[in-house]
Amino acid sequence: MKEATPAWADHDPVKTKNPSRNNCLWFALHRFFTKGGYLLVRKSRHGWWPHFLWSSNLDHFEEWQPEKSSNDLAFPPFWFKGVVVQHDIHTVKDPNAFD
Repeated sequence: MKEATPAWADHDPVKTKNPSRNNCLWFALHRFFTKGGYLLVRKSRHGWWPHFLWSSNLDHFEEWQPEKSSNDLAFPPFWFKGVVVQHDIHTVKDPNAFD
């Protein structure tokens, strides 16, 4: 059964491909220690494990997402090729969806 898409994901986020392998935790920690801001944690939309995001001011969010979904895996790969996805709360249809 496919999970419903959250309301805030109904916008067009900016995606930047990155040829390196990484994971959401290392990406968010690197941003946090080099740029400051906020380290955020939520449940992954791809499984039961946590997902880490970074925000400079809680209006703009960046996250590392896999190029390929790992929904069919009991455990996600630790390092994977991915994209940096940028979300802006002002372009989201339902800003309260982040609450």
